[in-house]
This record gives sequence, structure tokens and C-alpha cells, in this order.
Amino acid sequence: MPGYAREMADFGARREGASLGKPMESFIDNAIPDFTHMTVLIYLVREGREGVTVGEVSKIIGDPKRVVQAVFERFLKLDVVRVEAKLLSKKYHYQREGARAHLVSKLLKLWEHKEGHEIVLRRILATKP
Repeated sequence: MPGYAREMADFGARREGASLGKPMESFIDNAIPDFTHMTVLIYLVREGREGVTVGEVSKIIGDPKRVVQAVFERFLKLDVVRVEAKLLSKKYHYQREGARAHLVSKLLKLWEHKEGHEIVLRRILATKP
């Protein structure tokens, strides 16, 4: 993972008390309240270059369409995705440029790292107020 060696080294042996940093923790708390949101985000970034529909994502991740639709609505409000309206459907596209793109990129890199994955998952699964 180029560019994140120092962050990964910081996780080291004291993972229990490791912090993701205020911006990342705030982003996770606001954008990723549960594992479904993380799954949709991963799919959208990795596979959604041409845009995806709610039905496509629902079929791949196994969650109901109404749940996936709610995830996309949250991501729209947070400017993580943009929508392209077609005649009978909507396609959602990941915003590869913009305010949230750096945080999403960093989040996915942390997710793919052993210690980072554990800390991100703990933050996602933590009880939210």
C-alpha cells in the first residue's frame, strides 16, 4: 500500500487503542453506519465504473433493494455518489473527484490491511447513538 506505510506502522502492537484520526472516524460514523454500507461502497468503487443500479447491487451483495436504495440515498446526501437518471432506471456513479474521494480511497486501503481492517470494522460495528 504505497503512501500508507507510516499509518500502518502506527497500528502495530497497540491496535486496541489505535485511532483512525478525526476526519476518518467522522466519515465512518456519518457514511458507514453498518456493514451493508461498507459492502456497497466497496462494490461501487471496484466494480461500478459504468455506474450501477440498485437492482444490480442488491443481487450481488444479497441485501433487499430497499436497503440498498437507502444506502445510495445516504451516499448521495454525503456527495459520495452522483446519480444519472435514465428513462426507467437510475444509475449511481462513485464520485472519483471531490471532497470525499480521498477519504473513501484511504478507507478502502485501510480496509485491505490486516490491522487497519480490524480497526475500521470495530468502528463500523460500534454502537452508534
